[in-house]
Amino acid sequence: MTIHRYSESSLVARIFRDRSEPHSRARFRAFMSIEAASFFVAALGPGGIFVPGDEHAAVRAGEAFIGLVLAVGVIMSWIAERHARGIAFGTQAFAFFGAVVGLLLIAIGLGPSSVPGLTFNAMVLLLLSLGLFFAARAP
Repeated sequence: MTIHRYSESSLVARIFRDRSEPHSRARFRAFMSIEAASFFVAALGPGGIFVPGDEHAAVRAGEAFIGLVLAVGVIMSWIAERHARGIAFGTQAFAFFGAVVGLLLIAIGLGPSSVPGLTFNAMVLLLLSLGLFFAARAP
């Protein structure tokens, strides 16, 4: 039985293995774009789009604002390429802090404690942790 490994020449393998600046910037932008889109989609949930009657204006505004900060971070990383690492780290740290605050609000009973909300927070914290990891170890 032969175990097949991913090709060393595959794009994903090269991006995650290569720590050069262009690949690091592309990685930052990819993570921040996915994170921003996640927060924008998540803002629809407390808006009653997915489950009518489950509206939470404060949660919707918070998630939309975090998504906006991440989207601005992506744009700023294109404008100020020399500072892309700092921009990526700062915006993702802000989003991580916001997600932790959201979990704390759920824990003390002030936020919506739905299963999709908790699942989103867990997944986005994992994604933000990976983004922060790559931003911290970039050249």
